[in-house]
Amino acid sequence: MNIEDYFESDRFFNSLYPLKNIFIENETYTNVHLIEYLVDISIKYSILFGGKHNFSTNGLDEFMENVTNYIFSMDLKNIISLKDNYDLKEYVSKLYADELLKKLKLTRDRLSDENLMMGLCSYVVRNLKGKDYIFHAFNSAIYDSIKEYGINPNMKFTSQQEIDMINNIFEKYGITNIFGWQKLNCENKVSYSMTSSFSYSYGVRSPEWFSEFTGDSFPFNQKDEYKKEAFVEGDYEAAKNNLLVLMNKKQFSSEDVNSVLDFFDKNWKIYANKVPILAVIPGADLGDTLVEDYSKYLLNDAYYKGNLERIIDVCLENYAIDGQTTDVIDTSNAIFIKLPKYSELIKKVTLQSLLSVENDIGKEDDVIDYNERVRGLH
Repeated sequence: MNIEDYFESDRFFNSLYPLKNIFIENETYTNVHLIEYLVDISIKYSILFGGKHNFSTNGLDEFMENVTNYIFSMDLKNIISLKDNYDLKEYVSKLYADELLKKLKLTRDRLSDENLMMGLCSYVVRNLKGKDYIFHAFNSAIYDSIKEYGINPNMKFTSQQEIDMINNIFEKYGITNIFGWQKLNCENKVSYSMTSSFSYSYGVRSPEWFSEFTGDSFPFNQKDEYKKEAFVEGDYEAAKNNLLVLMNKKQFSSEDVNSVLDFFDKNWKIYANKVPILAVIPGADLGDTLVEDYSKYLLNDAYYKGNLERIIDVCLENYAIDGQTTDVIDTSNAIFIKLPKYSELIKKVTLQSLLSVENDIGKEDDVIDYNERVRGLH
């Protein structure tokens, strides 16, 4: 299976099985960042073991199952960020290293060989640092446009004029930034990232300005009054109610309420409940000389010398995360990776949990115990 379809496959959903109860118990915000982390390390795995400008899913299932089982064993309540957790980073780097050694049929005692370490280090640097990838996560509603015209600041499904008109209505009632930072980041610009680390959250909230407008922006700042994740969850009634509650508080005129709701309905039909997609666009290679120089730099440092895990870890670090440009980003050589729709992923993982319980029913002596366990899933 290619990476383009992997995250919508049963292979990916099955790898999430150890986290089923965590997904059920977590809030949407927490779940999105958990999925985001798993998507990120999977893409990096695919890049590391894919060779030059290729992506591989060979061995990815086992890798993911190891990671999700490890996360299940962690005390997540005391962890602020998975991607910055030292123990998890160390564990994942070891998995990458073990897989690399396995594919090359090497044992760890060979890592004392300086020439071998130079070859391994160069491979890791070339694949994780030596490819100048651009990542852009977006709503599948604009897939055909991006494929044909590139990531183009001049191609808009919703005009800036319409957005400005609605923004002016809210500002009339003292409400600013109803569309978040849309005016600053999106007008005549497109955004991109140099890492896949935040791709999933960007994708499920795309377009960001509409996610902000339907509940996620600062004006919706009372969690007990608003459902901030309405757009991510594809919840039309909650998104509409967010706007109605806010407009009622500020005593919008009936004319302005109708204008806002017309705009909301029109754009909900365009953007809501779509699949997020990640465009991965390869840029120029770092080149053999720079790869060799950076590899030598790492191997001459006592902290990295002979330690494949630490070399992999530093090459996985994320720098220059976000950027904007007024230029068109060419997508003619991009690969397009379909990411899972949030509501569908949660439903499938929960259903998988339910089916697992149902498969065990024949082993249970007490049907009441089975019913209790099923109720516990909801």
